[in-house]
Amino acid sequence: MVPDDGAPMSADDPDTAVRARNTSSRARARASWRKIFAWHQRVGLAAAVLVAILAVTGVLLNHTERLGLDERHATQGWLLDWYGVAPSRDPLAYRVDGHWLIWLDGRLLFDAAPIAHDLAAPVGAVALDSLLVVATPLELVLLTSDGALVERMAGSGLPGQIDAVGRSESGRLVVTTNVGAFAADEALLSWAPAAHVPDASEPEPLPDTAMEEALAAYRGEGLPWERVILDLHSGRIFGPWGPWLMDAAAIGLLFLSGTGFLNWLRLRRRRHR
Repeated sequence: MVPDDGAPMSADDPDTAVRARNTSSRARARASWRKIFAWHQRVGLAAAVLVAILAVTGVLLNHTERLGLDERHATQGWLLDWYGVAPSRDPLAYRVDGHWLIWLDGRLLFDAAPIAHDLAAPVGAVALDSLLVVATPLELVLLTSDGALVERMAGSGLPGQIDAVGRSESGRLVVTTNVGAFAADEALLSWAPAAHVPDASEPEPLPDTAMEEALAAYRGEGLPWERVILDLHSGRIFGPWGPWLMDAAAIGLLFLSGTGFLNWLRLRRRRHR
């Protein structure tokens, strides 16, 4: 630019310096806005799924009674496994008199029907004339042939800590203990040293169908859907860090709201220039 007197404008001219500063400021502002909205996009993408979960589960929880979420139960195996509603140990199964006697984490099942609980892992199971006997190291559980619980014998009623159990050729119960092998009388009231030790009862592989039925009995009704959705809404379903994850999604939503408002304000000012 040349002034009216024809002399060239000096680089030290105040107007030139002001225009340079303004240009530099606008460039810095545009760079700042680009960074802000780049983060706006990143946060939006990261929070989108979590915000959708919050929204959908919130709507469902608002209509819990109408949808019957407090009465319906989740029975999906993978979901119950995630919640820890699953045995911590492999089952022990004994095929006795045409029935499966199954031990799952302290619970005794008769063909998937719950019979007893708080039971140590069994060491064997045999059928007598009118009874089924499940032996643990410190206890004998007596059942009828159709699986009804008759009695749980322990303490002084046993000859010692049981390591194995079998049935003699005469149909008597024989237990191998830490102090020797003993045979019971017909009423299972007295014990005498056993002249012969029969083969010990051993667990057998449980068929897939029987295993599924046993797990279903172990898990019961499952979990109310209301609890599952509430845990999903709060993030607790994801473990100890889940609530923090949902908190981060809420903070991200606040960030999106703020940057969105700033963008609207910037565009409004630009239109009114």
